[in-house]
Amino acid sequence: MGKKHNLQGPRPAFRTSKERREFKRLARTFSIKELRPKQVTRHVVSISLSGMYIKTHRPYKAGTLAVFEIQVDEAGRKVIAPAWVVRCDEQAGMAFEFMAPQLEFSSLLGE
Repeated sequence: MGKKHNLQGPRPAFRTSKERREFKRLARTFSIKELRPKQVTRHVVSISLSGMYIKTHRPYKAGTLAVFEIQVDEAGRKVIAPAWVVRCDEQAGMAFEFMAPQLEFSSLLGE
């Protein structure tokens, strides 16, 4: 038998903590709009400056790009945030990584 290859790329650097998130996350369910011809409302179950997890029974394939409109404060200020799917969980949801950290979310996250 040949050597098994790691198809997911190099392993992340060793960490002493189980927490791998770079930014604080908000684990709260709320709705956002996915901007496409038929604007779809999506249900976020957690969000951070670098990404979010959306609950859905029909996740997109990994690598799919989507654009979202997210309200960041009670005054109604909104941010347009492009993101791509980095993980999909069949019949459960999908994890998105924003193309750039969304610093406007600081108020939403209480930072």
